[in-house]
Amino acid sequence: MANRAYLLTVDDGSVTWSTDPERDILAEGINEIPLFWASLFRAADRQVDTYAGLDGKVQVANWCSDAETAKSRLKSLRPTIAGLLDERSRGLWEQWVDFLTAQQCRFFKTNAAEVWGLDPDGYEEYWSVLLRAFDEPSATTMEAAIERNGLSYVNGQVSWDDDEETTCKLAGADHIRDLPWLD
Repeated sequence: MANRAYLLTVDDGSVTWSTDPERDILAEGINEIPLFWASLFRAADRQVDTYAGLDGKVQVANWCSDAETAKSRLKSLRPTIAGLLDERSRGLWEQWVDFLTAQQCRFFKTNAAEVWGLDPDGYEEYWSVLLRAFDEPSATTMEAAIERNGLSYVNGQVSWDDDEETTCKLAGADHIRDLPWLD
């Protein structure tokens, strides 16, 4: 089974594991945090959660943002980020923004305990690269974030060698909810 990160829509920001996956889990990332998830958060949204691990309790940084604040961020970022992406990636970005702004919840939150476990020492730096692409949007910060997730970004073009893999690395995959970009 792959290590997964989860994007949750919850009414309680202290939730760590979903008790109702059909309702709470919006999307999944496989072995990484999908790039577009970082558009919902800022560094100040970092929250440390405690999980039961094999060697006792483990503390993992997750990100949790008030949904209205995150939706406002998405709307303000929409044209800037779209301008940094090729046509196909821009289409996915636009669907992402539309889909997220339609969600009814109090908070957007990550649960990345499984992905944290892949590289606990590099996890914080990994998130900072993703967040920077949306805090300081530019071709340079977008390139760093896209490449951090194993895709290439050359002259504003994201590699689309494998549609499913690229979609997963940008927005997530194996979604529990029906997402428009899977049609």
